[in-house]
Amino acid sequence: MESLEHKPLLTDAQWTALEPLLPSSHGTAGRNFANNRVVVEGMLYRLRTGVPWRALPAQFGLWKTVWKRHRRYIEDGTWERILAIVGTPAPPGAVVTPSTNPVPTPHPVPHRPR
Repeated sequence: MESLEHKPLLTDAQWTALEPLLPSSHGTAGRNFANNRVVVEGMLYRLRTGVPWRALPAQFGLWKTVWKRHRRYIEDGTWERILAIVGTPAPPGAVVTPSTNPVPTPHPVPHRPR
């Protein structure tokens, strides 16, 4: 049986470098940001695997929390700073779109006349 315990995707050194870059939730609507490391690792897991947001494993918390925080980080530039430290962990054969969603490399489809 697989353990449900969270296995970190980031090294402690990477997290130490990333943590000060993350914005505070102070002054924003909603709950205070919690479990920042787990949420950031959820974002990186999705980037590496390409799974849909709703298929994000429960070990990363609620998918919607990870998705919302990811959107905020893209909008305020935090996501670019995170990727500068950990690199762009996209799977082989994937391209990173402007929204940082890995998608399969498109294959040309021959034109078929109607």
